[in-house]
Amino acid sequence: MKEYKSNNELLNHLLLKGVIVNNKKKAKRQFERYTYYSIVNTYKEVFKTTNSQYINGVTFEEIFSLYDFDKNLRSIFLKYALEIEIIIKSLVANIVAENYGIKDYLDINCFDANNNAKEKQIKYVLMMK
Repeated sequence: MKEYKSNNELLNHLLLKGVIVNNKKKAKRQFERYTYYSIVNTYKEVFKTTNSQYINGVTFEEIFSLYDFDKNLRSIFLKYALEIEIIIKSLVANIVAENYGIKDYLDINCFDANNNAKEKQIKYVLMMK
C-alpha cells in the first residue's frame, strides 16, 4: 500500500520525474478537484518512452488536457447513452401497453408464475403502489 502524499509532495514527485509544470498553483488545484491519481496515473503511459521515462519536455498541462478531453468525451457518451435508455424504455412501455393494456400489465396473472422469486418481487412492488 502506498503512503499518503500531500498535493505539494505529489507535485514535487512529478517534477522529479522530469514533467514540466508551468503553473504549480493551478496544478495543485486540479489535484484537489480531480485527484492526482485520476489525472496523472491514468494517462501517464501515453507520455512515457519504452523505458518508462517521461518524454523530454512533457508538461503537466498536456497530461491534464488528455484527462480533460477524456472526461468530456465520457460526458458526451453518457448523455447519449441516457437518451438511448429513455427511448428503449418508451418503446418497451408502448409494446407492453399495446399487448396487455395500460392496467393489465400490473396483473400478476400476466407474469410467468413458474419463477417464484420474480413473483414475490412483483407482488411486493404491486403492494407498494
